[in-house]
Amino acid sequence: MSFRVTKTLTSNDGKNEDVPYGPSVWYTDKHLFTYGYELQLPEARLQNWYPSSFVDPEDPSTRFQTMEHYIMWRKAMCFQDHETAKKILVAATPSEAQALGREVKNFCGMRWRKDVLDVAIDGNWLKFSQVAECREALLATGDKVLAESNPKDRNWGIGFRGDEAAEHESEWGTNLLGLAQMRVRDRLRKEGKQ
Repeated sequence: MSFRVTKTLTSNDGKNEDVPYGPSVWYTDKHLFTYGYELQLPEARLQNWYPSSFVDPEDPSTRFQTMEHYIMWRKAMCFQDHETAKKILVAATPSEAQALGREVKNFCGMRWRKDVLDVAIDGNWLKFSQVAECREALLATGDKVLAESNPKDRNWGIGFRGDEAAEHESEWGTNLLGLAQMRVRDRLRKEGKQ
């Protein structure tokens, strides 16, 4: 399997043990693997932590700074934790929003697993239908299989680095982010949103 590396950067300066390797974008003929939002590349716009302010049309006063903020807010709301939901909305960074999401009261993993793909699809729809630069990046992926190539995340991602992922496709994790984005990409095309 041949890979074309658009750009591979590393942000792991040894200070952050949680960063298995730096932000990267990997292409194969069939796939697009992304990891990290810090890249100065259009593909970084696909990431949950990429700054992409959007609103919930049901309550336009509710603004989300990133997809991560949206997901964690929905998680808190799903379990009626309004106090944490408010904190998530004003969290300064996606990392802070994620940390708050881990503190949601009355959390039930079984219930969240049942709802999370719909939450991911809803949030990605809001982001990509409202934020033109992100929509353009998503539509530019063509028909590629989209995958979050975080080797430490088999839920939102595939559990493999981009440089090894295609060879292990049958072993991938759930890839919630990629699945949601591919559904949203199809819907954007069907609705003629360019």
